[in-house]
Amino acid sequence: MSWLPLLHRTALIEQHTRYDFLAAYPKLMDWRHALLDTGLRNTSVPEDFEDIFTGFYLNEETHLAQLAGTG
Repeated sequence: MSWLPLLHRTALIEQHTRYDFLAAYPKLMDWRHALLDTGLRNTSVPEDFEDIFTGFYLNEETHLAQLAGTG
């Protein structure tokens, strides 16, 4: 369960930027999908977490957004 936050964040980044940190690791991607499909992420973060996360880490001023081509 300690991997849930990391895998959840990589899924958000992939969803919003189409850049997947795990693209070279198909088994890890499968594990991420299986873990996220359990719904545990919904009970571990507030409802507005996605907006807060993307607003902070994927705004046009961040290095991550620039690398992903969204900034």
